[in-house]
Amino acid sequence: IVGATVSPDGRLGAGRGVNATPLRGVDWSEEPASALFARPVGEAVAAALDDGAREADAPEAALLGCDVEVVGAAGEYLVVRVAGDGPLLRLRPAHPHPELPHAANLRRIAEHPGLALRVLGRPDLDRAATLRPLAVGPVPGEPYTLRLPEEWLGRADLGYDRLQGSHFPRGATVPGPVAPAAVPDPLADAPLWRVRRLLETGV
Repeated sequence: IVGATVSPDGRLGAGRGVNATPLRGVDWSEEPASALFARPVGEAVAAALDDGAREADAPEAALLGCDVEVVGAAGEYLVVRVAGDGPLLRLRPAHPHPELPHAANLRRIAEHPGLALRVLGRPDLDRAATLRPLAVGPVPGEPYTLRLPEEWLGRADLGYDRLQGSHFPRGATVPGPVAPAAVPDPLADAPLWRVRRLLETGV
């Protein structure tokens, strides 16, 4: 957007001199987005923790991406397993505002155990093994994955787009058994995690 004016209270003006040029977003298979999915989840989370410890005033953790398999709902969370027999992760809404579709989209995804999902989000540094997803997309080459409209450019913005039944595969076979959602999270109650966060907060 060029030529826009800003009022004293921060509102953008829409005068005759304003021009807007639509730009296509970067595909997740292209740089710099692809680098987020190439990094192992454990390594990315550890780096986010270290960054959070060094930069206590940072508003939020860095982005990370991963491919996961949906396990199911567990309370307010969507439980997923990182692809390739990786660890369990809990996905929680990135924003609690009731008018934003974050929570509704996660509930919809939870209805499809075994779904292959590509997730882009931020680690929750106050909750072990927890990710706040911002967008999701289909996993290339997986038959049981999302079916998104072409105009969505291969991903759904969980705070804006609303996933519908037509966005999920029909008649596909779930690829293998799915662990129950009641599987305990090995890090959720880890005392060392909590001690570390308390120490970081104190420092």
